[in-house]
Amino acid sequence: MVSRNSPRSPSRSAPPLPRLSARERLRRNAAVGRATDAAWKGHLEARPDVARVVTQPTWRNPLTGRQMSFPGARSRRPDFRVDLRNGTNHAVEIKATPRAAASASSARQRLRDRIAINRGAVLGKGNGPHVRVNHATTRVGLPILGPGGNTALPGEPQNTSLFNLAPTDLGHSTRHDKLQLEWATLEPLEEWGEC
Repeated sequence: MVSRNSPRSPSRSAPPLPRLSARERLRRNAAVGRATDAAWKGHLEARPDVARVVTQPTWRNPLTGRQMSFPGARSRRPDFRVDLRNGTNHAVEIKATPRAAASASSARQRLRDRIAINRGAVLGKGNGPHVRVNHATTRVGLPILGPGGNTALPGEPQNTSLFNLAPTDLGHSTRHDKLQLEWATLEPLEEWGEC
């Protein structure tokens, strides 16, 4: 007779999970990265202070218009170029995990971004506008709003207010899922009296 407090017998435990191939692990990791990029793109496009978001722009030489080459790489493409309404521009790199952000390849990407900014390179895509970038930044994980969040770009404070999310123009836009942020500040709660 088996007592209640004894561990389960091996025959009753769940079967072990199958080992994933290297290809399957790569596919799953890429899916997480794409989902993280999509969440950040939606957040950046919904911010009221953002004029334009360009995905996968390329650093270019401002004199020749050709792609800029770097030591050990033919070119460099940050995930986003964010143009703010106040005139500042940011190159934003998104990493899904802290481990990916701490990797040697991520450090080389940050170095290439600094080299491009110091050389006066412009960032753009195709025949669209190419602009000089003021800051390059890396963000890790999904966008977290509010206190302790990771959505503040360099040079701006982290927002500590609540967000009221509402559709932009009642479904008349081509992107029905685009949201407009309406900033609402916290008001002190009134004390409840005795019932």
